[in-house]
Amino acid sequence: MRVDLHGAGGQSLPVLRLKRVPLEQPPLGRRFTPVVLVVLAGLSAACSRSSAPDSPPDAALTAKRAKAVDSATARLLASYARDGMAATDRLVAECADVPAYLAVRRNAAASLSVWRVSIRMPAEAAFGPEITLQEAGGSIGALDRAMQSGDCQGVRDAAGNLGGAFQVSLNAVERRDVPPQVMGQALSDASYRLGQAVLESTSFVPEGDDAAAADVAGFVDFLEDGTQAAGLRVEAAMAPLHRLRDVARLTDVTDRAAIVRATGILGRAIREALHAVGLATTLMIRPLHGFSDPSALTLPRPAAPTDAAKADLGRRLFFDARLSPDRSRACATCHVPARSFADGLVAPASRDPSAPLRRNTPSLLYAPLEAVLTWDGRVRTADAQALMVIHTPAEMGLRDEDIVRVLAADATYVAAFRSAFGAAVTVADVGLALAAYEASALVPGTARVDRFARGEIAALSADESAGLDVFAGKGRCARCHVPPVFAGSRPPDFTAPVFAVLGVPARPGATVVDADRGRDGAFRVPTVRNVGRTAPYFHNGRTPTLEDVVDFYDRGGGRGFGLDVPRQDPEVRPLHLSAEERRTLLVFLREALDDAR
Repeated sequence: MRVDLHGAGGQSLPVLRLKRVPLEQPPLGRRFTPVVLVVLAGLSAACSRSSAPDSPPDAALTAKRAKAVDSATARLLASYARDGMAATDRLVAECADVPAYLAVRRNAAASLSVWRVSIRMPAEAAFGPEITLQEAGGSIGALDRAMQSGDCQGVRDAAGNLGGAFQVSLNAVERRDVPPQVMGQALSDASYRLGQAVLESTSFVPEGDDAAAADVAGFVDFLEDGTQAAGLRVEAAMAPLHRLRDVARLTDVTDRAAIVRATGILGRAIREALHAVGLATTLMIRPLHGFSDPSALTLPRPAAPTDAAKADLGRRLFFDARLSPDRSRACATCHVPARSFADGLVAPASRDPSAPLRRNTPSLLYAPLEAVLTWDGRVRTADAQALMVIHTPAEMGLRDEDIVRVLAADATYVAAFRSAFGAAVTVADVGLALAAYEASALVPGTARVDRFARGEIAALSADESAGLDVFAGKGRCARCHVPPVFAGSRPPDFTAPVFAVLGVPARPGATVVDADRGRDGAFRVPTVRNVGRTAPYFHNGRTPTLEDVVDFYDRGGGRGFGLDVPRQDPEVRPLHLSAEERRTLLVFLREALDDAR
């Protein structure tokens, strides 16, 4: 259903031009489901500003609406809604109106944090659910794709839906004021979201560099104007971010690391100001070290419990070769601590000659923060993954009854299980103990990027900072290797996975894609933390050096090498990195993300 809108006003933006790059439909492996335009059914009668009421409005309601509209926060949110509606009207009238498109994104970003906290319908209509398996969902994603492909009808449909979302927002703030608690939580959340937008790591990151800048500017609009409307004195913390309001293209932004760190400082200042007036807020993530000012670079705590007795038992099990029939293999045989819990091999040796193992052993470091495990994502939890490996004949090959028999024969294990779980040895508790060990020991958070995010070091090196700018910007890496885990796991709860179809060749110089199809051609996006120590690379382990990996992406994935990859992820295309950009990117990967430095 289309909503009849008659917008007024508008926001002045520079006249910019998006690159008209044809954009394919997202591959199933990464996006999971087709993009569906969100239609706000039934809104025309409720939302149309031209509809006449059936009866005279109640005087008390009219007074309440007038009072709400007269508050500073309601006026601010109403201005975003009106400007957004005016911009969608312009897009409906002229689908190639790029300044209108940028104004839509800017006003939607400015409204998003309040929408997520309090006005859910426009949030989901515009951006999709907060936690979603669909990348670039909602009408914002549909509008971006339609603009890129020159699909006028698609632009008009998406703009109409977004106009309806802005109308719902306007109706809401005209009928009731925004409670201080809602506004405070939204401002706290927006500080985190601004860091994500600067890193170009949101699930709704746009195609055009000018559109990415519009998103960033929208978050800054809300943070700057919203803190003033709410009476929060955070000008000093806001000052380093003010310039982002006027950035035309996000590639013009340098030292993104420092900007993201500043968003964490601003978030803390907002929460402290709210606390001073008796308002409490929650954090977007639960920081690993109880850190009070998390940003988009701050690691979260693992979701798995880290009970000390369970973790100590799990550590012992991890290194115990009795979990294989001939005592030839433990978990640590393939996940070697000295090799960042990988093994340095193309693929591990199989215990079953008739079933060779063909996939590279991924590092277990930061696995407790991954949305899914294994290359094809078939397993979601560490306990299930550990037991799957123990059971698989080609890997460790121990049956349930043998696991219990071996461990129950050791009195020290019996005592340890009794202490940790209050019961005798069970197979399920073996998995839970291993998961507890991984959660307690394999999320170190000691890399330079982590110490910088916590304020323990003043800055990244010049090369590391420049490399992060390439990683987040021209290199397009953060769109899939999402900070702070730098893997295919998205905040705020890190349960939404990212998969990608890359077209990895069967071997160096091969003219065909590797025969392993993974998940319909897609594979889980692994972490690039400690990546300088976990060669060889990709699911088949056939890419020997990190330089080769950067070259693969720079040339545009499998297609860039002339391979037939019909459903290659649209984020993977030629990057045209300069020699200096490649150098600093490699420095960032090898030095800023390495826990041993």
